[in-house]
Amino acid sequence: MPETHRRLVKAWIEFYHTHKRELAVGEFAPFGEMDRPDQKIEAPGATYVFARSSHQTVPLRAPQTTYLVNGADEARSQWSVTGLRAGRYRATVFDRFLQTQNVRTLSLSRNGNLNNLPVEKAGLLRLERLAA
Repeated sequence: MPETHRRLVKAWIEFYHTHKRELAVGEFAPFGEMDRPDQKIEAPGATYVFARSSHQTVPLRAPQTTYLVNGADEARSQWSVTGLRAGRYRATVFDRFLQTQNVRTLSLSRNGNLNNLPVEKAGLLRLERLAA
């Protein structure tokens, strides 16, 4: 196996081990186009989203933290989210090896647009709601 594949697998296995409790007890739900659905797991502490479509509206239930994985075939995502609590969020963009690429503070409404946060293919966006 090439070294880049080993690094990729190692990073995502570590992510799984860090979050396995929430991933196991959370509520799984497909959304979007049902012939190739996107998926999410909503747990008490966080929501995990695997978005196959790069132009997707992601329905949320006001999580404190959201993890969005770019599972699209495109290198850039154009997500919008519904169901957020309006306020300030820390947006951290990770590459496919889960190395931090960018950190920003955003003010988002209940229906936020995340188009200006490029997330590479197999990369991750973490949105964390900040205290008011």
